Amino acid sequence: MKSRQGFTLFEMLVVLIILGFLLLLTVPNLMEVYRQKELQNSAVLLHNDLRWAQARAGSQQENIQVKFQKQGYQIINLDVPKSEIRNVTLPKQIKIKQGSSIFFAETYAPTGNGHIVIGDERRNYYVYYYKTGRIRLAQEANS
Repeated sequence: MKSRQGFTLFEMLVVLIILGFLLLLTVPNLMEVYRQKELQNSAVLLHNDLRWAQARAGSQQENIQVKFQKQGYQIINLDVPKSEIRNVTLPKQIKIKQGSSIFFAETYAPTGNGHIVIGDERRNYYVYYYKTGRIRLAQEANS
């Protein structure tokens, strides 16, 4: 009787086909996780930039404006003509869906209440700002 070592070509092909199907099932899920993380990071960056603009307005006694476009936003010092402090471009699939501009005065607080919606085709994040000075990030819209 002859001892058999190794695998046949057919056995290796079956294993490769099974691994290929498993890979096809996991790659779309990994891409979705990547898109979710990219949106979350963009929303956190927007939230942090608004808090930074608020802190700068109060600590430097400046009037700061944050202007929104679909693909990003600009932070501008209104006390210095043509003074763009920061220009942020969002990743291609992420857009500012709602919000035009926010003004921060020397009192640290925005001039009114409102919110900004940032999202992709599947989900949104909401950045709420209040004239009391509070700025918060949420995954759900206020009812």
